[in-house]
Amino acid sequence: MPSNYWLKLYHEMLNDPKMIRLSDRLYRRTIELFLLAGDYDQEGDLPPLTDMAIYLRLSADHLETDLVELASVGIVSQMDGEWNVTNFSRRQAAMSDVERQRRKRDRKRKGEYYSDGHEPVTKRETDRDIDLDKETDRDTPLTFKEIQKTIETLIGIMPNGKAGADAIDEIEKMGAAKKDIENGVEWLKNNTNKTIRYYGSLVGPTRTAMAKRIQDEPAKKPEKAKVAIKVDFGDGIEERKV
Repeated sequence: MPSNYWLKLYHEMLNDPKMIRLSDRLYRRTIELFLLAGDYDQEGDLPPLTDMAIYLRLSADHLETDLVELASVGIVSQMDGEWNVTNFSRRQAAMSDVERQRRKRDRKRKGEYYSDGHEPVTKRETDRDIDLDKETDRDTPLTFKEIQKTIETLIGIMPNGKAGADAIDEIEKMGAAKKDIENGVEWLKNNTNKTIRYYGSLVGPTRTAMAKRIQDEPAKKPEKAKVAIKVDFGDGIEERKV
């Protein structure tokens, strides 16, 4: 097979719900399939099943079982008997100038909060002055600093350097509100036996809570437009809106 020397793996995999729910075996199989797709170099297409089984030292039946499980969560797909890694070509494409500049701005902004993996004391004290209890709308998307303050208040720990900044940035990009973060933290506390130690563990649950909130929100009825009419009361014509 033609070979590429490397492929992109995105940090968001650590918080992607479909990846988190995979068993260790299927998680490893996913990475192996990513590598095979990159090595095969056919826009995400994978080699024939029997060839893949040889490369991965598996039986064809065992591998096919794994592929079917991964297809059920959208990591791979099959068409006309051929397997393909979903969105592989798009995800591995060269970064555009627009995306490169956006990431540069993100890094610069994060640098204002974090230096050498630690948050500046002066900035930390400033953030503590934010009073989120005075807000009037818990559905309003939070800013970077507000998200940091909210999580710090809920779980009692400061963000851990760049990894913490990346998690806050991801939550800000999705447009999460305070209610979403609160529900995400509550879900983690109720469904895991481990203490919440990393901001990154909140990204997936917050995204799920936000999607559920939006889905449950009642649709707003459009206001009926008022029409101006002229009424003759005998002593003059008056314009009214009805």
